[in-house]
Amino acid sequence: MFEGSANPRIQKRWESFCEQATASLSGNPEWSILVPAWLEHAAEYPGDVNVRLKVHNPCDLVQTIVYGWPNRVLKYMPLVEGRASRPGVGEIFLVGELCWDGRSGKNVPEHIGEAYREPLDWLMAQHEGTTWIFDRMLFKRMGLRYILHEVVVDLPPSEPGALIPREWTIWTVEEGKARRVTTRNLDEYFAVLAELSRDGVIRSVDDYLAANPGQVEAAIRNLVCDIIMPPSWYEEASDWL
Repeated sequence: MFEGSANPRIQKRWESFCEQATASLSGNPEWSILVPAWLEHAAEYPGDVNVRLKVHNPCDLVQTIVYGWPNRVLKYMPLVEGRASRPGVGEIFLVGELCWDGRSGKNVPEHIGEAYREPLDWLMAQHEGTTWIFDRMLFKRMGLRYILHEVVVDLPPSEPGALIPREWTIWTVEEGKARRVTTRNLDEYFAVLAELSRDGVIRSVDDYLAANPGQVEAAIRNLVCDIIMPPSWYEEASDWL
C-alpha cells in the first residue's frame, strides 16, 4: 500500500515520493516499469504540477478470489489511482488495473492447482512473501496482465468548472519497456484496447470472475475447506458473504 502526493518542482520531496511509490510496486514487474514512467512523464508538464498517487499492490490473486468473492472483489483487487493537477489548465487521471483477455484461463481450480500444488502451499507463500512468483504462473495461464489507463482533461475557458477529455492513453509493457499509445479519438482508444487481446476484448478481473462463477466457487472450496474452515462453516458463511 502507498498513498502520497508531491510537486516535481520540489526536488527532494519528489525523489522521496517516487522512491516510496516504486517500493510499493515490488513483485509487480509491469507496474514497476509503468508507474515510474508515468511519474516521469507527468513531471515534464510545465509549471506547478501536483501529483497524487495511490497504490494497492497485493500480488496475490488467490487472496483476491478467496476473500473477495463474490461481493468484495474490488476491495482486494490490485489498483493504481493517480492524478496530476495543473492549476488553470486541467487534470491528468490515471487508473491501473489487472485485466483479462476475455478468453483464456476459464478453468480456475485447475490453474490455481497448477501454481499451488497443495492448498497449504498458498499459505506458505503468503508467509514467505512469495505469492507474486505464483501470480506470474497464474497470469500466464489465465490471460491476465497489468495495464494503465490515462486521460488528459482540459478546463474550457468558456465553461468554468467543466472538464473536457482531450487525450486517452494506454500504458503497457512490451519487451521490458513502457509502451505508451495516445489518441485523441475515443474509438481509436477502444481499438487499441482490442488489440491487447486475442478475441478483440479486454475486461477487468472482476468481469473474469463473474464470467466463471462455478469455477470460482470450486476453486474457493478447494482452498477454504482444506486449510481455513470446515465445509459446514463455509456453507453457512456463503449465504451472507
